[in-house]
Amino acid sequence: MSSSTSWPNVLSAIDPMAWHRTRPTSGELAPGAARQRPQQLTHRPLFPAMMTLPIFCMVILAGCFSTFRTPQPLFRDMPVTVHQLENGLTVSIQEDPSIPLVTLDMWVGVGSGDEPAEIAGVSHFLEHMLFKGTARLATGEYDRRIEEVGGYLNAATSTDYTHYYTVFPAEHFDRILEDFSDVLLNSLLDEREIESERQVILEEISRKQDSPFGYLFDESFPLMFESGPYTHPVIGSAQTVSALTRDQLVDHYERFYTPENMYLSVVGDIHGPSAINAIREAFGGLDRPFRPHRDMAPETVYSAPMDRILPRDWAEAYFILAFPAPDPADARSLAVRDLAETLLVGGKSSRLVNSLQEKRRLVSSIGGYFPEHRHPAPLLLYGTCQGNNIHVVRSEVFRELERLQAEGMRRGELERIRRLVLNSQLFSLETGRQRAAAFGHALLRHHRIDIIDEYRREVNLVGSREILEFLDEHLREDNASFFVTRRNE
Repeated sequence: MSSSTSWPNVLSAIDPMAWHRTRPTSGELAPGAARQRPQQLTHRPLFPAMMTLPIFCMVILAGCFSTFRTPQPLFRDMPVTVHQLENGLTVSIQEDPSIPLVTLDMWVGVGSGDEPAEIAGVSHFLEHMLFKGTARLATGEYDRRIEEVGGYLNAATSTDYTHYYTVFPAEHFDRILEDFSDVLLNSLLDEREIESERQVILEEISRKQDSPFGYLFDESFPLMFESGPYTHPVIGSAQTVSALTRDQLVDHYERFYTPENMYLSVVGDIHGPSAINAIREAFGGLDRPFRPHRDMAPETVYSAPMDRILPRDWAEAYFILAFPAPDPADARSLAVRDLAETLLVGGKSSRLVNSLQEKRRLVSSIGGYFPEHRHPAPLLLYGTCQGNNIHVVRSEVFRELERLQAEGMRRGELERIRRLVLNSQLFSLETGRQRAAAFGHALLRHHRIDIIDEYRREVNLVGSREILEFLDEHLREDNASFFVTRRNE
């Protein structure tokens, strides 16, 4: 399983700790199908591009000559309009008459990073419960009404957000919008349904123990921090999920599902002014203040570097190399991260994949996750190998990094990784659902859509020196933690 660039499919969630509803839905592509990466370690794109009209030019950047494409503004033919309702709810609309479909995608700024430890998993639990009936729609009725018109739906919870989306034929816009708002605003949170869904989630937690990367990630990620918001899994633990009460679910819902903290993205064959009027009618009645948990300490403190082996009877060894890093603050830092990740693990020609996997066969897979989160999170390299190779693999990763610093980037390498990153953007916006997800996340995370264009410009401006300086600063052996799960030998 070889890694690819850091801009995979935005259809599912945008970070590796996202948990999706596992349900069959008519006509739905598998989330993350555009990339072959281990579950729970899939880097999702934030600003996928839609199209570009290249102009070639020569520039001098960061001490090297580089040919690059100057992209034109995206979405020129189908502009995105952003509205704020009177109650504070933010709405983006892109009219796309090319296919008679509509995507509704609601992003809520709450995830596991917003939870006190004693209610870990409450955001994910609540995501499940919003599909479990309202006074108007019985349990299962919303799903049935979507499927009977040939649509599909899903949802995901992450460290920093929860989002809910549905795709359906445009002719049913008014009816589906009414149902969508009813589910999000009026869930009954029935006690019997809570107990039923609790068992579903506990089974999910149990199944993760049988997934090597899911197990390794959940066991190792909290060890990377002394304190901070990302010290427990998105899904919670069996202990916290078993103890959650209806009152805690209701309190969490009322604190975070507020107009100020919600962002609705609509893409499809609609008339914008009519759609915004219908959305105002459907969501305009929501009126409560945003009340995050003020007693939480958001400061992230990383743990000292460590090596840990977690014994399990797997066929191979699974490993994660973790490096402390600050949160990327802007489009430039995001571009540098994505280019650096692609340089190392972006396809068969990338440094680590080519050396460790293709040529030397030391690993059966190697990939990377250089994330964007609301708070600092580590940079990760991960992979699989034979158990007796694990320490050799670790040493060879750092040897390759040293060689890269000593020799610099090869001729044409910068152009290759730029091309991979930018083309992956193009692939990530092939559908309205993908664009709706990108717009919703951009609004939630950055409060503006044009950062999508800005990111693409920065990818073309970053030079090789900046990428190497980033790797030299952050991917240091003396700062790395190494986590392995394998059978005892």
